Amino acid sequence: MTDEAGLLSNAQEEVMNGRLRAIRSSYAVEFAVVTLPSIGDAPLEDFTLKLARQWGVGNKKNNNGLLLVLVLDQRRVRFETGYGLEGYLPDGLLSRIIHDRMIPHFRSGNYAEGLSEGVVAVQQVLDGSYDVKPDGGDRSAVSNMSWGTIFIFYCVFMLLASASVLYQLTSYRRQYPRATAVEEYEFLRRRISMLGCVFLLLFPPGFIVVMAIVKSRQNKLKKEMALCPRCHQHSVHLLDQSLEEDRYLSPSQQMEHKLKSRDFRVYACSSCDHAQVIGYDRPATSYKRCPNCGTVALRYMGEKRVRTDRGMMIRKEWRCLYCGENHTQQYRDNNDAEVAAAGILLGSLLGRGGRSGGFGGGFGGGGFGGGSFGGGGASGGW
Repeated sequence: MTDEAGLLSNAQEEVMNGRLRAIRSSYAVEFAVVTLPSIGDAPLEDFTLKLARQWGVGNKKNNNGLLLVLVLDQRRVRFETGYGLEGYLPDGLLSRIIHDRMIPHFRSGNYAEGLSEGVVAVQQVLDGSYDVKPDGGDRSAVSNMSWGTIFIFYCVFMLLASASVLYQLTSYRRQYPRATAVEEYEFLRRRISMLGCVFLLLFPPGFIVVMAIVKSRQNKLKKEMALCPRCHQHSVHLLDQSLEEDRYLSPSQQMEHKLKSRDFRVYACSSCDHAQVIGYDRPATSYKRCPNCGTVALRYMGEKRVRTDRGMMIRKEWRCLYCGENHTQQYRDNNDAEVAAAGILLGSLLGRGGRSGGFGGGFGGGGFGGGSFGGGGASGGW
């Protein structure tokens, strides 16, 4: 027990350390409890994880460490669980302990009792005596609800959802009055490809009705699309060869096509060579849109730490493969500051032994065994 915030009396600390020692000897769980007056602006989750890793709470082989940190000025508390305890102390259970057993005491200013309740609850979970009550609420109404009623609710909901989907699909021209038939057709094609399978599985009748209406609209659009706006001949068709498409693409679009950062569909007139190009961003691409030229050809080049008059910064760099422009983004390197804070705290406590005479009731003479943490745990505030 390390009470940097001064929330416990000496007698209360002795009781807490006794419980922590009992948990370690009975269940081989290295449990450390820390109170801090402040950690500045650092997020509690990040700070606790870094502190747990720096201290190495738990055994290196079993990763059986558990860290409980209370930060007074943030009015927040967090459990951080080692890899080996995540199955025994799942995040949801720890969250329930925080909100049901600890926070009520914290709200009344009784921090010692709240921390004690948290430690006792963990001990009860480990020995199997913790009463895991289900969440509140009257479940009898749900259990007594007939399948017929549930089916009616489901059908009504899916009918409303189908109507909403149909409205979105058929309102493109209302939203974009100047849109061409090609643009509306491509909009419908892409939306149906995205929604079709999910919609079919969830509500086949609604899918059939929506598809019938959409297909009817698409057939009308095909007739409009075939008419060239320049020569007024019915000779517009979709090009299906990359070599044919390339000659209608601008240099910027050709670069995007080469990098596979965007997809293109070209509708060209075989009579007058008029063409309309429809482009789509590919969601899986690693390239970003260049702020300078607008081409999706901005490649991430890496990041490096640089020292500035504002302290250590992380600089990320991008380069546009089309226009050659370089772009950078800088942000403060908080990682070093937080690790340094944890190190300073650790060093100061090791140097004087803390008010409690050591960590976690004297684990290993004031140290831990190198346990590993992956960010599992739970937090709460009051």
